[in-house]
Amino acid sequence: MGGPALPGPSRKRGRSANAGAEYAQRFRRLAVQFVLVGGGDVAIARSNASTLENPALECCIPSAARSWHFGRADVDEGIVLVDYPFILEQKTHVT
Repeated sequence: MGGPALPGPSRKRGRSANAGAEYAQRFRRLAVQFVLVGGGDVAIARSNASTLENPALECCIPSAARSWHFGRADVDEGIVLVDYPFILEQKTHVT
């Protein structure tokens, strides 16, 4: 399943050798696994892997996914297992 291009560490000259660590600090990942049934409804959704370090958010996204509907045209028969990564950017708060 294709998706939007995800941000990644810059490979431009002059970037620090810690670009990977900087990326890991700025972006957090939550992999959600969900099961689509014949009518296009999400039957099951759960967090599969996470670097969020936020249990409430790790529960919130799969909970929302349970309300999604993909339509009969997308899932004609049987079930479809989907693993979808959500990449979230951590912003700093200015007070």
